[in-house]
Amino acid sequence: MNPNLVKAVGWSGRVDGTDADNLRWHQIVSHVLLPDLHRYSDQWCIIGYPGDTGVERNQGRVGAAKGPEAIRNSASLLPVPKPGFVIPDLGNYLPTDNLEKDQEYLAHALAQIHQSNNRSLLLGGGHEITYPHFKGLKKAHPDKRIGILNIDAHYDLREVNPSVGPTSGTGFYQILTEYPDTGYMILGVNEASNTQVLAKRADTYGVRQLNLFDFQILPAQEVIYHVRLFAQNYDLLYLTVCMDAFSAAFAPGVSAPSSFGLIPDARFFSIFRQLQRLNKIHAFDIAELNPQFDIDSRTARLAAQLLYYWLTE
Repeated sequence: MNPNLVKAVGWSGRVDGTDADNLRWHQIVSHVLLPDLHRYSDQWCIIGYPGDTGVERNQGRVGAAKGPEAIRNSASLLPVPKPGFVIPDLGNYLPTDNLEKDQEYLAHALAQIHQSNNRSLLLGGGHEITYPHFKGLKKAHPDKRIGILNIDAHYDLREVNPSVGPTSGTGFYQILTEYPDTGYMILGVNEASNTQVLAKRADTYGVRQLNLFDFQILPAQEVIYHVRLFAQNYDLLYLTVCMDAFSAAFAPGVSAPSSFGLIPDARFFSIFRQLQRLNKIHAFDIAELNPQFDIDSRTARLAAQLLYYWLTE
C-alpha cells in the first residue's frame, strides 16, 4: 500500500530576515517523505487531506477540499517560538473517486507516523477524516485503549447508508461499532443541531458530553476536570476539532455554519492548551474549514491559531 502524497504548496509569506528571531513558520517547514520519518521522534507530523466527498454525501456545502492549503497559508506567517522548533510536513494525500479506499490509504499513512514514534496532525478536508485517523492510530497501537475527544457542534453518529456510503457525519458511528471499547467525549455539542435519534444514539453508546452551554458557562478548570475523568480510562487520546463548533462570527468558512457556537477567546484557548498538557493525545486534526465561504480568512486564521497554541505548548 503506497499512499499518494504530494508536496504541500501553501507555505509562503513575507520574510523579515533569516536570523532566528525573525523566522516565520513557512521558513522552517521540512517537507518530509514517509521513509524519512525515522529522523524524527515524538514530533507532530502534518498530513493534509484535500477532500470533501463525505461532506457532499452528507448534503453539506462543499469546499473543504481546499482547507489544508488554506490552513497552511494562514499558519505561514506565525512566528517561530523557540530554537529547535520543527514542522515536519508530509504533504497532501490526493483523494480518488473512491472515499472508502481513500480512508484505508490515509489510515495506512497515518499509522506509519505513529509506528515511527511520532504523532499525527491531520488537516482536513471534511470530517470524514475522523474514521481513517482513528484507524491509523489503532493500527499502530492495537493493544492500547483509545479515547476520542471531539470539539464539535454535531455528534456525527449517523448510521452508514449502504446506498450512500460513509460521510462526514458517520465517522464516530463507524468507530464505535467497529471498535466498541473506544471512548468518545464530545465538547460543545449543540442540541439545536442534532436530532433526537442522534442524541439517543449518543446515550446508547455511552458518549460523555459537555454541551455548548456547559462548555461556555462552567469554569475552565471544571471543564478540564471532566475531561481528565474521561481521559484517565484510556492509554491514548485522539483530539478532533470541527471548525463548525465555533460561532459563525468567528468561523464563517465551514461546511455547516452556526450563529450560536463556541467563542474562541482567551478562556477557550486556556482550556485548549490544557488539553495539550494531558500528554496523552497522540493524534490531532482540524476538519471542515471551507475557504470558499470564509470572510477575511477568519476561519483559516482561527485554525492557524489552534495550530500555534497546540504546537508551541
